[in-house]
Amino acid sequence: MTVSEIRHILESPYDRKVWKNFLQTQFTNNKLNAEDRTIALSDKTISKQCLSLGNYEINEYTKIGIFEIEVNEKVNLSRNRVALRNLLKDITKQVAGAMVVFVQGDKWRFSYISKRKIKNKETNTIEDKQTAPKRYTYLFGKGEKALTAANRFHKLIQKQQDNLYQYLNLEDFEWAFSVEKLSKDFFKSYKEIYEDFVQFLTGKRYAKKGSKYVEQVIHKPDWQLTALFGKDEKQARDFCKRMMGRIVFLYFIQKKGWLSVRKAKKWGEGNPDYLYDLFQNTEYKDDFYARELVPLFFNRLNHR
Repeated sequence: MTVSEIRHILESPYDRKVWKNFLQTQFTNNKLNAEDRTIALSDKTISKQCLSLGNYEINEYTKIGIFEIEVNEKVNLSRNRVALRNLLKDITKQVAGAMVVFVQGDKWRFSYISKRKIKNKETNTIEDKQTAPKRYTYLFGKGEKALTAANRFHKLIQKQQDNLYQYLNLEDFEWAFSVEKLSKDFFKSYKEIYEDFVQFLTGKRYAKKGSKYVEQVIHKPDWQLTALFGKDEKQARDFCKRMMGRIVFLYFIQKKGWLSVRKAKKWGEGNPDYLYDLFQNTEYKDDFYARELVPLFFNRLNHR
């Protein structure tokens, strides 16, 4: 299955048949239930229903449970990560980990949980250490962007296929779904894009050799280095930093639903594809920054 196909599943409203088919066809050694089993949860204020869909067997003694929980309408699915995870304390006692989907209308949250036995050095006792709820959870469904999560699922599937005689282990799942790991990947990519912009303007790139960065001349400077920055490379670099920071801010408020909110809509129900649509519909694709982003930064967003 391609990243695009996985992304389509994750960016669509939750469908149990589609989700189970994805797990069954893409992950070896899965043991999905022929009939889903209902599990009673002690806290009925948050959830309507909990189902056990089966498990993934790492080995004879280690299993990752697969669950689905339908969440009440009053629960904020995008924020109540800790409360949602606390629902599973009782039902995850018999498994080493869990893949859980929390469903609410056309949105659904995926969370991964692992438990490890570790030795407490202070008390000299063996304790369970559980993955942090904020670091292994993703929001999917209508209006959500799931490219990053789709890539992580794809890498996990590929890792499994590269080791035909060995099943995935807890470390593999933690590696795939850790938001902390994704943050490192994000900033690595962010830095590379920043260096691409700087190279475009100045013709130079900085490569790390040992403990120092060495300047490399890749090509001649772009005409804009002289026209806009008076050949001042520091000004050009500072401009790239500010521009990228502003674009990230735009994606942040777009994610919040604060861009292009129609009069009939509530605050937070703005266009989740505002920036993409802005680029697709503009007549100035070759001059997008000056013609579209600058007015957005300094005119539209600079007024109450």
